[in-house]
Amino acid sequence: MDLVKRFRIDQTYSISSFERHNEFKISLLNLFKTINHSSKMIDNYYTEKITKYDWPEKNNSDREWVKLIAPALCEKLIPMINKNGFDQFDITSIWFQQYHRGDSHGWHIHSDNLAGIYFLELPSTVPPTQFVNPINLKSIINTEVKEGDVLLFPSNIIHRAPLMTTDERRTIISFNVKLGNLCNWVLDNLNNPSKKREY
Repeated sequence: MDLVKRFRIDQTYSISSFERHNEFKISLLNLFKTINHSSKMIDNYYTEKITKYDWPEKNNSDREWVKLIAPALCEKLIPMINKNGFDQFDITSIWFQQYHRGDSHGWHIHSDNLAGIYFLELPSTVPPTQFVNPINLKSIINTEVKEGDVLLFPSNIIHRAPLMTTDERRTIISFNVKLGNLCNWVLDNLNNPSKKREY
């Protein structure tokens, strides 16, 4: 049997408050009322029970709610992406999910480079998104997010939406991000180590 050695590389995730949250919240929730897709998959390996979502349409940019939020969301993501060292990006897919009592989304990962979650509704009694520690693959990290936050993290981080145990509702907008070119400041740091600066 080949011996596989694992080496540690620190990974980061970003949280930032979406300043225009109150401007969009009610309009988005009203648009979601017209959508009736749901999901339920439960077995010994994986559990997914989501009361309402539009995952099957994740690549359709003509949805009314996507046209409403996409420009502002992209504007919000620019400094978050830049802080991660990149100056170009594309949102390759985007969808919403609504969770009620008894709903959950089991451990999973995303495609592309980064995954993002905008917490449209997140009452204080509702558990946040959880990560698996990528170093030991057994301890759980509770993200310190609140309603109106945008969470951005490497797409290969294993994560879940824990079981809903209250009568309140969690609504998220989830999306995948493909990264483009590195920022000039990153290249400057790499090519001129004596003149390092941070964004």
